[in-house]
Amino acid sequence: MTYYGRWTYKYEEAARQGAAGVIIIHETVPAAYGWNVVQSTWTGPQLNLESASLTTDVQGWITKDAATKLFEASGFEFKKLKESARDKDFKPLTLGLSASVKITNQVKRGVTRNVAAIFPGTERKDEYIIFTAHWDHFGVGKPVNNDSIYNGAMDNATGTACLFGIAEAFKEVEPPKRSIVFMAVTAEEQGLLGSLYYSENPIFPPEKTVCIINMDGIKNYGPMKDLTIIGYGRSEMDEYAKDAAEKQKRYVMPNPETEKGYYFRSDHYNFAKIGIPALYA
Repeated sequence: MTYYGRWTYKYEEAARQGAAGVIIIHETVPAAYGWNVVQSTWTGPQLNLESASLTTDVQGWITKDAATKLFEASGFEFKKLKESARDKDFKPLTLGLSASVKITNQVKRGVTRNVAAIFPGTERKDEYIIFTAHWDHFGVGKPVNNDSIYNGAMDNATGTACLFGIAEAFKEVEPPKRSIVFMAVTAEEQGLLGSLYYSENPIFPPEKTVCIINMDGIKNYGPMKDLTIIGYGRSEMDEYAKDAAEKQKRYVMPNPETEKGYYFRSDHYNFAKIGIPALYA
């Protein structure tokens, strides 16, 4: 999957083209998550930046089974049209169906924060290396075993724990030559909003930001010999990671599931979009 397969891009591009609304057809295998994730994410309050301009009036999701029935009612076969859409000459089709949608929204303005700390560099203090991890999860939702708090132990308490651990480690070694920034970003689960806000309002000049190292969903298998780099080959940072892994007698593995588009689904991507070398491993 490329960035253009992401649901965020679908909504943005539809708005650019003047669509009144967008309904995304969910398929578990290419999305790499089930319908239950869509339900938990899209049921309840939805967040967006106040600066957001590319939005449609209606946004929603339906299952593949529901979409198949909808297409059949229009005399089309969903599977065939999906295959046809792979052709660069494919043109959008009108299903010939109509729908009325009435939505009553309650809009609330709130504040959530990215939190950052910095170790000033000793020689090149105006150059920055940023470590990131998102601190949010899904909040409160449908109870599971009488527990309605979605804590996010894996996604992403593991990443924030690493962020704190690395910061603690820097206290015990020789001060770095470049400034080191530790940033816990917010609202990742709502569409990488915290990192998007930072990319639009950077504290440190992007041209002075040497790289960003992102930690999201750290595996808890114990000590491992391999280091998997998500989006291998997209950044010169890969070679630095490879050298570091070899010093630990480990080896680098490219992401084996590129079709799932993980590179475009975490906060480092918003930094990469403004030209900052990014590592997500």
